[in-house]
Amino acid sequence: MKKVVFEGKTYETKPQETILDTLIRGGANVPFSCRKGSCHTCMMKALDGTPDPSARKNFKSDVLERGYFLPCKSIQHTDMVISRPDPHDVFTRLFLSERVQCSPTVWKLSFESETALEWRAGQFVNLYHGEDPTIARSYSLASIAEHDYFLEFHIKVIPDGKLSNWLVNTLQPGDIVDAQGPLGDCTYALDDTQTPIRLIGTGTGLSPLIGVARDALLSGHQGPVALFHGAQNDSEFYLRDKLNELAEKHDNFTYTEVPHKEGSLFTDLLTQAFDEADESTQVYLAGSPLMVHKARVMATLQGIGRAQIKADPFEHSNSFVPNDKATLDSLEPDMELWEALDEGKGLTAILNDFYTRTYADPLLSPFFHNVTKQHAIAKQYAFLRLCITGGGQFLGLSPYNAHHWMVISDELFDYREALFDECVRRYGLEPRLQHRWAALHERFRPAIVKSKARGMIIDGEEIIKEGFVEEVIVVATVCDGCFEEICEGDRARLHQRTGKLYCSNCDAVDVM
Repeated sequence: MKKVVFEGKTYETKPQETILDTLIRGGANVPFSCRKGSCHTCMMKALDGTPDPSARKNFKSDVLERGYFLPCKSIQHTDMVISRPDPHDVFTRLFLSERVQCSPTVWKLSFESETALEWRAGQFVNLYHGEDPTIARSYSLASIAEHDYFLEFHIKVIPDGKLSNWLVNTLQPGDIVDAQGPLGDCTYALDDTQTPIRLIGTGTGLSPLIGVARDALLSGHQGPVALFHGAQNDSEFYLRDKLNELAEKHDNFTYTEVPHKEGSLFTDLLTQAFDEADESTQVYLAGSPLMVHKARVMATLQGIGRAQIKADPFEHSNSFVPNDKATLDSLEPDMELWEALDEGKGLTAILNDFYTRTYADPLLSPFFHNVTKQHAIAKQYAFLRLCITGGGQFLGLSPYNAHHWMVISDELFDYREALFDECVRRYGLEPRLQHRWAALHERFRPAIVKSKARGMIIDGEEIIKEGFVEEVIVVATVCDGCFEEICEGDRARLHQRTGKLYCSNCDAVDVM
């Protein structure tokens, strides 16, 4: 047996057992989700020993050099010492150069990087609080590396915002901020310079959008570039002069301000922004998560493909609280779509096609561990029938609770939907019906996409089921780790999320 040392304990691996399974069997509280290499939630760092090459595929060179690997993909052949990821491995030091107030609540901060840094306007950088490194927020870049020396961020000061207040009120020119990034792909990258572009943002969501607009125009984009900015009051249109100057300089650029009306929920902004938009339009979204969500649905309804929608929504410090019931209640029955699906027969055919492909897909299949294809089809059929017709009986979990433990990015969601859309097109639905169905799925994106595993929501309360609890065995059973008997009266460890039971013989031992 090979040994893995992790956080002061030694874990003995079994033949053909992944390091992740070894750690879980031995009682380590480690994060994981898909267990097959899709989500990277379980990533670890090798301090000594060589990880399995298959656990390091498609990693960037700098990540490889630091020893990172995926324990869920690594079957060990040598003894190893491993650790959790070190956040300092990915830190860059930024020096504050200038701070300028743009409105009563918005400030422009310009930073110089200690080392050469490549970035694109529209990407984001995670900035860390200098006095409490557990506090970090993502801020989007308004500047263009090829034309602007400094990294420029627009910071809105939130009354109780610990990081925004520290950045604006405490940080002084010359002071250092730890940063991670740049990250994200909400950037200008179009081969067809005639493509119409719509940029839609609220508040300081303007930061990445002005960067993308300038990048497009300076790159010689010829198609119309229209930027729509929504704000609560006139003072929050904080780049009015700069954007009007840009419109005067470029005939194909327009800037539209849309004041929020109380209770409108961004209707005015999105109605104006999508007026006359067609399927060829490239869409950029930034700002309020609710606005971004509504805009995605509207764009999809108009036949704009998901690959043509790039988004940079704000991330709040408070966790998103889903309301799947409200989403379901808001759906209007679409009997035309149901009839086009031959009252369910077509839906069955599409789901059979889709799940056959899903279960063979290396990115999607890991999320159906221990779930049969027929069970997945039956659950999805019942749920989609309810969504489309408002009828039928669905006894499964809500979309959020069904996916609460899955770490699913926007990119993976889009990948899944592209596969589903392909199956729908192959069935032969009219394009307008395809768009309506795609928009239906889009309504549930906020309940499914997340950057870390969450607990189930039961009666409005999030119930976190992670890690282990100790159980006294009432009826003799078998250990899920070593398959030895656990006798009545013995103590065993139960993993709360997976439901697997491990005996004391599987416990890791302290490093001597």
